[in-house]
Amino acid sequence: SKLSKTVEVLRDRGLSEGEVSRVNSFLSKLIMAFESFKHIFQYRTPRTLRTYSRVFIYIIPIIYAPYFAYTEEEADNLIWSSFCTKNLANFLIKRKDKVAVIAQGCVSRSIVGLINENQVKRENVYILGIWSPGMVDRRKVIEKVGGKEILEAKEEGDKIIVVGEDFEESIPKKEVIRDNCLTCVHRNAVLYDEFIGEKGEETGGGNRDNVAAPWEKLSIDERWRNLERLLRTALGVMRVEMRVLCVIVLSVLWMNQNRSGVVRPRMRQIYLPFIF
Repeated sequence: SKLSKTVEVLRDRGLSEGEVSRVNSFLSKLIMAFESFKHIFQYRTPRTLRTYSRVFIYIIPIIYAPYFAYTEEEADNLIWSSFCTKNLANFLIKRKDKVAVIAQGCVSRSIVGLINENQVKRENVYILGIWSPGMVDRRKVIEKVGGKEILEAKEEGDKIIVVGEDFEESIPKKEVIRDNCLTCVHRNAVLYDEFIGEKGEETGGGNRDNVAAPWEKLSIDERWRNLERLLRTALGVMRVEMRVLCVIVLSVLWMNQNRSGVVRPRMRQIYLPFIF
């Protein structure tokens, strides 16, 4: 290295052997410290885990979080449509400041429950009641377009306009409304400080009895078999999630014990059967 060559130049120019030995000792410690930092960067915190964490921290909240307005100008950006599917009551829990929230029937009923459970203080929430037109089920929309990639979706009257790379389709909104919105009997807010717009019909036109009818026709044994199938599916999903978590945790442990980057056969025999 350049540092080693510099030490040799100093030796030739009369630096004593004791000083040369001390410089080489410091240089060796410096190289070891640098290699230690390098191994921590590469192995103790795997790059894939860091990348996943960054994506999760910065991207996921943008996708799933509602819009928060803190000024009058930002409040002008608020919209209300059939795509507003999040239950905003969840974002009121443990808030100590006073906030306003837009709430249709289902959200207002959730707020009532949180108030009764003392998770939300009534005086800290200003509820803007509104009528719900029924929310769009994105899974139904994807099914309508045959699983094609959707780049844009907008609401025009009683139609949902879906645009992709090489297609544009108009879907009747009533065909892609969520099932629970069809059977809802409280589309208007049940608790509010101010109601925005006019109140609409309370029901979505669906029949709750029709939703429950398939289960009513089943015998007790058939109901249990369906319940067991649902439980097996849920457990299967949980098993996959646990495997992913195990892979992440064990990869960190693996890298901690293999700082030099050498894969130990013994660890491979222990970890891989446990994961798979």
